[in-house]
Amino acid sequence: MTVRKIFFWLHLTLGVGCAAIVFIMSITGVVLTFEKQMVEWADSGLRAEPTGTRQPLAALEEAVGQWNPEFQPTSIVFRPYPAAPVMLRAGRVERVYVDPYSGRILGVGNEGLRQFFATMVNWHRWLGATGENRVTGRAVTGAANLGFLFIILGGCYLWWPRDWTWSKLRGVVWFRSGLDGKARDFNWHNVIGLWSAVVLVVLVGSGAVISYRWASNLVYLSVGEAPVSRSRPVAVAGAHPEADGVPKFAAWSGLDRVYAGTLAAASGWRTISIPLPRSAEPTVTVTVDAGTGGEPQKRERFVVSRASGELVERVEFSDGTLGARLRSILRFAHTGEVFGLPGQAVAGLASLGACVLVWTGLALSWRRFRAWRVRRREVAYRAPVEQTDLAA
Repeated sequence: MTVRKIFFWLHLTLGVGCAAIVFIMSITGVVLTFEKQMVEWADSGLRAEPTGTRQPLAALEEAVGQWNPEFQPTSIVFRPYPAAPVMLRAGRVERVYVDPYSGRILGVGNEGLRQFFATMVNWHRWLGATGENRVTGRAVTGAANLGFLFIILGGCYLWWPRDWTWSKLRGVVWFRSGLDGKARDFNWHNVIGLWSAVVLVVLVGSGAVISYRWASNLVYLSVGEAPVSRSRPVAVAGAHPEADGVPKFAAWSGLDRVYAGTLAAASGWRTISIPLPRSAEPTVTVTVDAGTGGEPQKRERFVVSRASGELVERVEFSDGTLGARLRSILRFAHTGEVFGLPGQAVAGLASLGACVLVWTGLALSWRRFRAWRVRRREVAYRAPVEQTDLAA
């Protein structure tokens, strides 16, 4: 048993064992490629009428409360163009758009599309599990993700030609026409694996950093920093500050000054997100984003006084430690968003390539298994005949 054969059988065994989970994560990754842009486009028809002066934010919250008392906002999102409505968010999916000039409720946007993407995220992370079962789902996807990382790296070793001649390379570096069956699957498996390997290593490796605390800690340790303790708060959609002892309208106190102070200090922004305060702290930490929502290097945090609207602190991406910056980059390298729209497109294509790798890998394995069964039957058939000849 040579080293190459060991890698081959590990590659094949892990590939077959992880195939279904890897396919689910890959196909949902393809679907989620442009989630933010598609949701924004679907809701783009909800526009405000920029006439008069803007209403106080507390008035907008009151209008939303009259419209639907059950809606419990957790953050407020602003966009820079005049006709942009104010978006009040509650968790990942729920939101409502309000005209900031009249206080008129414009609508909730495309709820069906957002729910669809939420379902895709659920399958991508937890295999569709809910509640306590998500712990098991996360463990399964995390293990399959690690297995896929080994499959990719092992595949690179198996792909490496022993003889660097064009006749040997031709069938594994580009698609060949006129092939079918095993030859076609072998060609596709090698070519797609070759051209997507680097991107898949980034996507899958960063997925491990997201899934496992030890992998996240390695990011910090690799640059000589102590790992950051990251607790996982339980996210409750629709949670309201009132549950933390903050009166309903007191939570909105001073947010107009916070927004005005942020506007005075920010430039080139695309979104300003103000979390609804969950305590009586005198400051609010505002997120100012100049990117597409997944580019941490274009994001800043402003700490603004609720009483005066003055900027207390401004934290840029470059202010973080090297380990913190790498960890943040890896989080959004998993979706390609760290490189903007081109990065998302490349990540989506690589995820689609992973789906083809699963399919062709299973097809090649099935053909190998059938050939093995045929050989076993031939051996079993020849054995009695040979024994009869010897007896004669």
